[in-house]
Amino acid sequence: MGAVLTLYEAYSGAYTLKTCGCNNCHGLSGWDACLKQAMPQGEEREQGEQGEKEFVIYTFSSVVTMNPSWPRAKCVGTYDGRIIVVGDSIDDMQPWLRRASLVGIRSRVERCFETRVCYPGFVEPHSHPLIGGTALSLPCVAYHTTPNPFGEAIPGCKNKADVLKRLREEETKLKLSGSDEDLIAWGWDSVAMGGDLTRKDLDQISQERVITVWDCSMHNSFCNTKALEKVHLEGSGIWTWWNRRKASRLPGVKFDSDGNLTGVFLGLDATYLLISIFQQLFKVRRMLEAMHYLTELGRQNGITTMAEMYLGVFALPMELRLFSFFYNSPNTPMRVVCTIAADKAVKFFGGIWGRTSLAVDRVMSLQKTSTAKVIFNGGVKFFCDDAFFSLTMQVDFPGYCDGHSGIWNLAPGQTMFLKMLPWWKAGARIHVHSNGDAAQDATLHSLAALQTAKPRFDHRFCFEHFG
Repeated sequence: MGAVLTLYEAYSGAYTLKTCGCNNCHGLSGWDACLKQAMPQGEEREQGEQGEKEFVIYTFSSVVTMNPSWPRAKCVGTYDGRIIVVGDSIDDMQPWLRRASLVGIRSRVERCFETRVCYPGFVEPHSHPLIGGTALSLPCVAYHTTPNPFGEAIPGCKNKADVLKRLREEETKLKLSGSDEDLIAWGWDSVAMGGDLTRKDLDQISQERVITVWDCSMHNSFCNTKALEKVHLEGSGIWTWWNRRKASRLPGVKFDSDGNLTGVFLGLDATYLLISIFQQLFKVRRMLEAMHYLTELGRQNGITTMAEMYLGVFALPMELRLFSFFYNSPNTPMRVVCTIAADKAVKFFGGIWGRTSLAVDRVMSLQKTSTAKVIFNGGVKFFCDDAFFSLTMQVDFPGYCDGHSGIWNLAPGQTMFLKMLPWWKAGARIHVHSNGDAAQDATLHSLAALQTAKPRFDHRFCFEHFG
């Protein structure tokens, strides 16, 4: 028992979730939080942009606490960016007012919100400010009505005819403006529409302009003949031969009975074959606009913390700089918790030999760069199976009634275990995109193997989506 408790203490101290979300920061939760005080005697109070730290009491007409034992209040006392006390009146603040006076901290009452209702900010645990904002700001062909933070909601397309009509309208706009840029849209829903878009469908819109449609899950893509030519999957030449050879080995790339590409690319690996089309979306200005789009949509709906659950979708070093620039700005009313794509970390941080150990060290060290608004907590992301919306997730017996198979993004069993093991040993928080019940089994087997290889307490291993 003594050995077990020693092991628990060692691990819980290193990997307990701290209030700010990082593993090596303020230590404001757990048994050792008693060592911290909000207003310690003789504290050296730093001067910042906002001046000296103050104890500020905000008054409201009502405060919704989301605490069933005390559902409503009227005052909130804060110090150094954190809530210290909640009460029904200024009198309830008196113990902390006296404490502030004792240690020489200035206090003030801010009444600018006293006619307003205060709600806790919502925490959004799985979104993609960059890739999600990019998708949502494209021409939209989604089945459901889609909110727009800068205008009217976008009506849904209820059938294929609606989708083709909207795409034709977008192509006409580009033609009338004299633009020769590619048409990239987002939102196709294969389940709602009863199937996939094909190159034949999109060739009806244009055979002169590249047209690519991202599906609603952002895992799958559909394109016309011009797009296939652009990515060297159609035509002649050594690059076309090489790319078609690569495509033929991916289960998500669909061919017809004559061996011709249908323009259907299911799954992440297949969609990455079209990267030369999508890369035009990842220019700095456009990426910042995309992040602003989704961040503003969150702000309008009461969200104060978002999670980027796949940092590294395009170029991890650039994305790290963009997130620091955008979210640390005083003009951005949001904080973000960043989870790094494990395979992209190896690609960009693993050196010329792709050493996982180098990537692990770099990602874990990012925690030390956390700020109040950009938080790294040692989180990394793996993909087990594929998407729910497009029915490319992996399901157990009896399988899909039409006989098709799902897609593995990471082979189950030993491959998955070995990919995760270095991160697990380093104390990373592992997040796994896992949708179908077969994927849950595969992910659970990997977790069991990891625990056998090196037991961890409070490991925060997380199934993302879970069907």
